Amino acid sequence: MIHDYDTELGQTRADVARLHSALAREPDDVSGATRLLYRRYHLATLAGQVDDLPALRHEVEDAIGRLGLNGDLCLLTGQIDFTLHRFSDVVTDLERVVGLAHSRPARALLADARLRQGHVAEARTELEELLDPPSWDVLSRLAGLLDACGDDLSADRAYAAAQEELSAKQMRAFAWLELKRGSLALRRGREGDAEDHYDRADRAYSGYWLVDEHFAGLAVARGRLDAAEARLRRVVMRVPRPTARQELGRVLEQMGRRTEAESHYAAALDAYKASAAAGEVHYLHHLVDFYTTVHIDLAAAARWADADATASSTRRAMPTTSIT
Repeated sequence: MIHDYDTELGQTRADVARLHSALAREPDDVSGATRLLYRRYHLATLAGQVDDLPALRHEVEDAIGRLGLNGDLCLLTGQIDFTLHRFSDVVTDLERVVGLAHSRPARALLADARLRQGHVAEARTELEELLDPPSWDVLSRLAGLLDACGDDLSADRAYAAAQEELSAKQMRAFAWLELKRGSLALRRGREGDAEDHYDRADRAYSGYWLVDEHFAGLAVARGRLDAAEARLRRVVMRVPRPTARQELGRVLEQMGRRTEAESHYAAALDAYKASAAAGEVHYLHHLVDFYTTVHIDLAAAARWADADATASSTRRAMPTTSIT
């Protein structure tokens, strides 16, 4: 049972190394290649290295080209594309293997993508159908939908119900759900409740950078900028997240340390623009935020908003095969 982030991170890195070695001995092992690619996706998301995912997405496509289409690899492409905010591509990914889109994990992922595209009723219907039998992942997705619709109380109940479905081994999932519940409480102005949720998350799965990000937000809400700075510096040291650099810049600016703030703003902006120049879309909405809240430039914000809207409506054509 894993109770801390560093242990899981170390174990995941060891798994990746072991699977790499095994695949070098048997390069045509479909099952081994699939396990390795999934573990690498898990490692990238666990370590906050979202910018590693476009290259991993290409490697999955290469594996499909070498080993053939199969449901597991196409589901992984959908998961990666969702993480990269390529929501229209998720549908295309899951349609490549006939029958895959009707599987439970694919339907849940499609509901997520539809929600992000604004198809709220369709996503809710799909998730409610998937609640028989209930599972923590579907309940958490439904909670996210209710949260997006502004129904905080129902969202919190759904997150709590999701926690009831967890096993004692799923401590990171428990912590993540506590962070979501804390965010809801903070939004309602219940800072004490938010702190309780964040504390439970930290005890369940210690050392997690996402917990530090949430505690930083709580500290800002309470006007404790020194504490927020300390938390955000820990995040920046551990994971390459330009969003954390931007938030640290905001905190430093509020503290009157404009020169330091600008260095973090510049690092965040460089990362956002480098990603966009590479054809990625997951930071486009952050560029909109940057030019409407940090360096005000409404013309630039409008250009990036248009780019984001265009990207969300683009779909790729892919070959298909029957599921086996």
